[in-house]
Amino acid sequence: MRGRGLLVVLAMLGVGVAACTLWVDGQWNGYSGTCQLPNAGDNVCGACVTQKCQSFVDTTCGQGVTDQLDLCLSNPSDPSDMPGEWSCDTFFADASVYDPTQTQDESNLRHCVHDNCPTACSTCTDFDGGPGACGECLTTSCAPILNGIGGCCDDTDIVAGMVSCGSSVNHSCSDFLTYDTTLPDSGDDFNHCMRVFSQCVQTHCATPCQ
Repeated sequence: MRGRGLLVVLAMLGVGVAACTLWVDGQWNGYSGTCQLPNAGDNVCGACVTQKCQSFVDTTCGQGVTDQLDLCLSNPSDPSDMPGEWSCDTFFADASVYDPTQTQDESNLRHCVHDNCPTACSTCTDFDGGPGACGECLTTSCAPILNGIGGCCDDTDIVAGMVSCGSSVNHSCSDFLTYDTTLPDSGDDFNHCMRVFSQCVQTHCATPCQ
């Protein structure tokens, strides 16, 4: 009876261990081999990577490349005013994606994200249109202008204008509604971004954002 009781205890311990996961350098790595990045469920970028590239995440779990990927997933917004500091840059810049010194597993992961998730991982997740009909219109009609690699997500004029435009207190979208969109596009990122975003607000959201 004592031996049988010991076997039961050992069997229960075995089930408990099998159900556990290991914490590897800030990432959950299950005994099944599935690697769960902490920020993978935060936005469309994480959803894309999980759906398209999970097998490559699993093979690199706990390595530097998955640390970089988790940083990307935490905020895939493209800071176009800070070249080289975009959190997803190492998965879309040619120098990183085609780096000959990286391992095959690292290369596979970078290429998978690069080939399958450029849209999802350059979405302006920082954008907050604010409450009400104005915010709804801005989010639906104008926020997509900010997306894309090299997009307008962190344009300083737009960010400044959205502080008051998206606010539920002292709401004012005058920065966009009074911007002269007939001025020639200078080719400068900030001028171009503010012009096209303001044009969108004036064309599609003027009434709800008054």
